[in-house]
Amino acid sequence: MQLIFSYNFPNLRSFWKKLSAFRISNAILSKFFLLFISILFAKFSNSQIAVRNQAGSSAASGVTNIIVARPAQSQLGDFMIANISTNGNNIITTSPGWTLLRNVNTGISTKASISTILYKVFKPSDATTLNYTFSLGAAATGAAAAIVSFSGVDTINPIDVAATSISSGITNTITAAGISTLTPKTALVMFGQAAGVATNATFWNNSWTTTSPGALTEIYDQPGTNTSVAAAWAPKIIAGLTGNGTNSITTATRWGAILVALRSCIPKITTQPTTTVPACVGGTSPILSFVASGMGTLTNQWYSNLTNSNNGGTLMPGETSTSHTSSTATAGTYYYYAVVTGSCGKDTSSVVTVNVNNNNSISLSSPAGTVNQTLCINTPITNITYASTGATNASFIGLPTGVTGSWAANVATISGTPTAAGTFNYTVTLTGGCGAITATGTITVTANNSITLTSGAGTNAQAKCINTAITNITYSTTGATNATFTGLPTGVTGSWAADIVNISGTPTVAGTFNYTVTLTGGCGNITATGTITANANNTITLTSAVGSNAQTKCISTAITNITYSTTGATGATFSGLPAGVTGGWAANVATISGTPTAAGTFNYTITLTAGCGIITTSGTITVTANNTITLTSA
Repeated sequence: MQLIFSYNFPNLRSFWKKLSAFRISNAILSKFFLLFISILFAKFSNSQIAVRNQAGSSAASGVTNIIVARPAQSQLGDFMIANISTNGNNIITTSPGWTLLRNVNTGISTKASISTILYKVFKPSDATTLNYTFSLGAAATGAAAAIVSFSGVDTINPIDVAATSISSGITNTITAAGISTLTPKTALVMFGQAAGVATNATFWNNSWTTTSPGALTEIYDQPGTNTSVAAAWAPKIIAGLTGNGTNSITTATRWGAILVALRSCIPKITTQPTTTVPACVGGTSPILSFVASGMGTLTNQWYSNLTNSNNGGTLMPGETSTSHTSSTATAGTYYYYAVVTGSCGKDTSSVVTVNVNNNNSISLSSPAGTVNQTLCINTPITNITYASTGATNASFIGLPTGVTGSWAANVATISGTPTAAGTFNYTVTLTGGCGAITATGTITVTANNSITLTSGAGTNAQAKCINTAITNITYSTTGATNATFTGLPTGVTGSWAADIVNISGTPTVAGTFNYTVTLTGGCGNITATGTITANANNTITLTSAVGSNAQTKCISTAITNITYSTTGATGATFSGLPAGVTGGWAANVATISGTPTAAGTFNYTITLTAGCGIITTSGTITVTANNTITLTSA
């Protein structure tokens, strides 16, 4: 810190003297100073890179070399950067053992000037070198040079990134093109050069700035003959864009400016382990890993902690690789971090939180019995619900069409109306979380009952004569456990047994009977209908005059017509009539008429044909012969 104060804060001593002028007590001054020191230390301690020392020089017109003293207190492994501005020629400045980083001709026309940045790592041979000579190539009208030495720089890859060229212009405001650092904890250095004015230009030490990390602290402002060089720096903790670097010079002149980021020798964890890792108790152990880079051989050490912190943890013996396999034996939240140590410091990873979770669980939360239910097709099921823990969703298989499953707020719900019959063994599988956790059940969907005529076609619409047994009517059924019958004629009954409906019997009442068979039990309102017609017996009734069915006529004398009305029949037969007398049937009327040609007593019978019953009627026709006279005498 002493070196930083000495070379980065040149006004600190004058500030301290002014503060002392207020005659504040030494105790108060000491406390204030310690507070000031802690603030400055907090700013620079994270960078790991520090300014060791610096030295500058100038050369007069006509010289071909410029000599710069080795920065005092430089040590083995320090990184030195030379910043040289030459006026009056355009030859690149060189020096044995130094590597050219960037250079640019900032002059115009014959007013040539060169800005050059070189660097080297302090080696054992440098310990005996008191001065470095830089060749200007040809006589110059003036030059200025300075060397700054940094500690804590990665000597294998010292330059994290540098602008592709030195920016240049002719104003009193200088602007260095912005860069984007590749690694964290770099040192961002801005170098400035001025040339071409009669009076030496100097840089304002309070106006060096970038977008990130912000203000830069001036390291040196070295004037020379017609030239000037200066530099400022600040730690850049987070990798990324810097924005342009800017500053002002006292006189508008030709200038050059460049931003260079130095890589810290402190090892860096370039790929952090995953921040949060889920795991299942007794399951696959998660592998935590990181990637680090740095100088030399790196050593690694993992730590466990009781809190979400990468400080104050417990060293884990034997865990010295870039990966660690976390235990899943017991559920809980565990914290881990790693420390990488190199030759000049260490870096600590971010904290890894390993959440070892218990296996998911699922339990029936709807009433007992809902897990296995039987219902009729097209009837809503009783909702089936399960409470779950650990899962983030659930899948459902085996459900009948019309029934679906859903998961929300740790509850799995099965609901809907099945539209297909069958036995459906369903499975609920929890997803997310831990374990292959399932629940099963059965939804039995019963089809609607059915009834099918199995007796001869037309038996369900038959006509019979009264008191004549019907042809049995049978139906096969499914699903039902019984049946009811309505509309059957007296004497006819229905029964159900072993999935068969039977209608049988002898109707004793005439009429048309529309019957209905209704299945009971099972599912659905299932019926079958038919018609049984019970026809009454035929009838025959005398419609001619009373006594006309028992008349006496003389032979060859026409009888009085005898008529009968009939029902049911489609015809009639006549027997016993005397010759000359006949019978006929038409339009439900039987008629006997004619002239008897034979004498005698004739008992006739009319028999109805077709229809129902053997229906007859009878009568007598007496035919009297004509009178006779016979000679009985000799």
